[in-house]
Amino acid sequence: MDLPPLRSSLILHLVLVSAVLLVDVELFDSDKPLSHAPVIRAYAVDGEVLKRIEEKKITDKRAAEQKIKNRERKRKEKLKREKENKLKQQRLKKKREKEKKAAAKKAKEKRKRELERKKKAKEKKAKEKKAKEKKARAKRLKQQQLKKRRELEKKEKERRREKRLREEMMLEAELESEQIINSRRESGAGPQKLAQLRATIRQQIERVWNRPKSAPKDSSCRVKVTLVPGGHVGKVTVVSRSGNEAFDLSVVQAVNRAAPFPVPGSAALRRELRELEMTFEN
Repeated sequence: MDLPPLRSSLILHLVLVSAVLLVDVELFDSDKPLSHAPVIRAYAVDGEVLKRIEEKKITDKRAAEQKIKNRERKRKEKLKREKENKLKQQRLKKKREKEKKAAAKKAKEKRKRELERKKKAKEKKAKEKKAKEKKARAKRLKQQQLKKRRELEKKEKERRREKRLREEMMLEAELESEQIINSRRESGAGPQKLAQLRATIRQQIERVWNRPKSAPKDSSCRVKVTLVPGGHVGKVTVVSRSGNEAFDLSVVQAVNRAAPFPVPGSAALRRELRELEMTFEN
């Protein structure tokens, strides 16, 4: 059992005092003869006791010191654990705060990217819509310009045609006024001249007529030819069909290909030749 240092010291002093008193009583007792053996034995006992007491004192001191050291070591270990736990908690707290900040930053960046994506998508859609509208406007404008150009070309073509007709009519009127006397003189020879002109026109047509080989031998087609000033063909109408479409078409093509036809000097003959009916047989 470990004893406190003060208590051990008191016990040691009591033992020493008791030993001294015992020696003194034995030395001065007159009834007993002097003997050196007990004294030697007493000293031997006292030295052993003192040695044990001293060893005990040293042991107790060491034990006390060790106890203090153990207590100090435990205190330091406890402080160390507390410090480590505190540091661990601080690191954990910092880690959580860092993770929280990182998560918040990540969420913020995600929202930013989403907003940017939506913005770009909206801008792209608006740009595509604008480009589509621009393309549609350009197409409409092109169509309008084309329509306007065609109308102008049509009007110009009609204007030139009307101008040509007016010039031809004026020329015809001049010729009529100049040749009115000749026309009267030729009135007697009119039917013969008209027949000659009809024959000439027919010969011109037959020279360029390509008869289809597939047409039957007895095919017959009658056409009415309308002539305009200058001996040009205004219109060809099939009056009586042959029953063979290729044959009828070849006659119409030959009439158009043979024009222009001779123009007589007589206004009366020109009037007679404005419409001609001719029959073509295979």
